[in-house]
Amino acid sequence: MRARALRALAIVAAVVATTVGCGSFDQSESARQQALVDDGYAQARGGVKLALPVAVPEGYRLTRFWSVANVYTERGKPESIARSAEFSGPGGPVRVCEEVAKIPGDLCPRSNIGITEKKDGLVRTVSMETTPQDDPRAVWGEVGYSSALADWSWLSPPA
Repeated sequence: MRARALRALAIVAAVVATTVGCGSFDQSESARQQALVDDGYAQARGGVKLALPVAVPEGYRLTRFWSVANVYTERGKPESIARSAEFSGPGGPVRVCEEVAKIPGDLCPRSNIGITEKKDGLVRTVSMETTPQDDPRAVWGEVGYSSALADWSWLSPPA
């Protein structure tokens, strides 16, 4: 009964905050995207830190973030050897995936738009489910990538 009352109160508070302008779509979207990243890193705390665009191309938003494959440390804790993120946008779904280069098996899909980078023992690929009319390299190949969450401007609400 108490849980039901708390849930109802939370829904009312969210509606009121949105109605009176205390919350905005950008802030809630940013919070949702932050939760996706937090959950994705919680799957396997160590290992690959996925480098994502510092600024996401216009019209795209993060829809999924996950650990593609894990190994287990001597203490039995999972450590990610590949992580992936998916963005939705005007050119269709875009997947950014990064994996440890020395592990065989190609855990990430090969880039079908020609964006692959090898750096610091990792391989990052960018692939799309559909081929947009615009050149995807012009949209996704020119962005800067970083594995530091603080660098991802799209993950923070606008100032």
